Amino acid sequence: MTDAGVATSAVGEADVMGTMAEVAVVAPNANDLLARARRQFEQLERAWNPLHANSEINRLNDSGGRGMVVSGATLALVEAAVSAWYLTGRRFDPTLVGDFALRDPATGALRRGCGEIELDTAASIVRMPVGVGFDASGIARGLAADLVVRAMREEGASGVYVNVGGDVRVSGAPLDARAWRVPLGVRGATPPAPSVPVIELTQGAVATSGSASHYLDPATGAATHTDVARVSIVATQAWQAQVLTKAMFVAGSKVGLEIVETLGSAAMVTTTDGKTLSTASFRHYGAFAA
Repeated sequence: MTDAGVATSAVGEADVMGTMAEVAVVAPNANDLLARARRQFEQLERAWNPLHANSEINRLNDSGGRGMVVSGATLALVEAAVSAWYLTGRRFDPTLVGDFALRDPATGALRRGCGEIELDTAASIVRMPVGVGFDASGIARGLAADLVVRAMREEGASGVYVNVGGDVRVSGAPLDARAWRVPLGVRGATPPAPSVPVIELTQGAVATSGSASHYLDPATGAATHTDVARVSIVATQAWQAQVLTKAMFVAGSKVGLEIVETLGSAAMVTTTDGKTLSTASFRHYGAFAA
């Protein structure tokens, strides 16, 4: 039995948002916090998964232009997505929902962009314009990691690691090390393969993507064709890191690195011709082979 007030470490997993979430927490009540994290993931899944008929995202898309009261988590999701649209110069667009995009009933044309989405944060109300569909898939995993980390820290955890399908958020330190070791592009807190670069973090987020095939350019609705083959982003929050990986594939390495640096984040990019490029700030994280 653990002495009251003595920090212990616990690690757990949960199926969420079509992937595996991995959680490590350092706290006197570490196992209790793991159980709470699983419940929180389940709540977010019910609210955000479009495969759940009564999810808040589905109800927003069916709201017909009326304001709808949403949970605090869903308000944060929409608010973050709209912010990401502006911050990336519209290269991340949660209203681009592929073949399932809603159409303006008057013209039959796709309506894209977040400019008309209205948020009443005091009343927790979101109004989606008629004909505009909202797709949370490009940001939901990162924000889920952020929300779970925040909740566990508020409950007294001294260190938390959350990895939702490769979107990683950490805060504090592990029990037996000075920082969390985060492999770039490999899910999980277990030791990665020797050739995989690793960075150490006590605060922040990392997202890595190595496939451009499933990213669409919001300006055209077509698949992206730039010089980016792989990208790792380090940011303050996981939702920021997740959306910046997508913006990088849309913008290309030159403009993408400029966007990342302007926003105070860091990036390392592998181009389609095998070159490795990075922001100056990325070198501060000391990426090295494990």
